[in-house]
Amino acid sequence: MITISDDGVGFKPGEEKKIFDRFYRGEHGGTGIGLAITRAIIEGHQGTIEAHNGEYGGAVFKIQLPEPIRE
Repeated sequence: MITISDDGVGFKPGEEKKIFDRFYRGEHGGTGIGLAITRAIIEGHQGTIEAHNGEYGGAVFKIQLPEPIRE
């Protein structure tokens, strides 16, 4: 599990469900392709990524990847 957080304003209500969509633009966002690519790479490795607001504000991203198979 990897957790990334910041101390910014966080997401507007419901926005965390849209940010992984291709070309979604937040209020101050760019083209919105970066998080869609990130999700595709993580899911390609059978992982998951989710986003939510932190307890005291800011955005929090949680990435979970499966444990590698050891032979």
